[in-house]
Amino acid sequence: MGLDGLLSSSAWSEAASVSTPTNQQFTEPEPEGHNCYEGWEEDLLPEEREVPLLNLYLTTKRVEDIALRLVSLRQAFTTLLGSTLSRNHLFVAGKVLMGALVQAHHMDEAEFIRAYNDFVDYLSDPSKKIDIERELAEAKIHHVNLIDVLFELVMFGMMTAQKSLMVHPGGFMERLYALLYSFLPAAVSIEPKAERYLLLLNGGLMALLDDMFGQQLAWYFNPVSLVTELSRLLEYHLENLMASM
Repeated sequence: MGLDGLLSSSAWSEAASVSTPTNQQFTEPEPEGHNCYEGWEEDLLPEEREVPLLNLYLTTKRVEDIALRLVSLRQAFTTLLGSTLSRNHLFVAGKVLMGALVQAHHMDEAEFIRAYNDFVDYLSDPSKKIDIERELAEAKIHHVNLIDVLFELVMFGMMTAQKSLMVHPGGFMERLYALLYSFLPAAVSIEPKAERYLLLLNGGLMALLDDMFGQQLAWYFNPVSLVTELSRLLEYHLENLMASM
């Protein structure tokens, strides 16, 4: 299942400057068994092999000790989003940012709100935890974590057609696709304002990613202070994004 027919490649990739192995955007995945970077993963650490597309991007940014940074950030996100207040703050910010894009392109706001709430409710339901983990594992996503899902799966996987996904009726992936289709404009008819908003959104997320992985190495060694610093970093980037949209 692909995101073909949605936003054009220039609008999604210009702000990100992502050095992924292909410049395909919103197209069907490569044929089964095709690997355009075959052999590249052989020298990776196990943690880096779990997120090959993210790892490749960070490598092009000359980030070192990727595995160490990744493990520390995963733990920090787990702690941070274990707080109901922090989790709800992130969900509200996401709705505001995506909703601005919906409004800019005159899309169906009610449909977006339904899709967003349905996705968040499903993600937040403890009884769905095993089902979500199983679906993500099928997509070779090994951690239910913001870094793995937002960046490896969605931004570097789905948006560049590097992930071939199995969709189970009523499951996590079906809801994720419904959410993406509810706020991403069609390539053939995107409004200039919506295109500008999308570039801002994409650029802001990539700036957040760069900041998360681009700190001095000592930043990642204290789990308690890392949660605090990560919270500040998220707040800074989200506030900047909302102020610009």
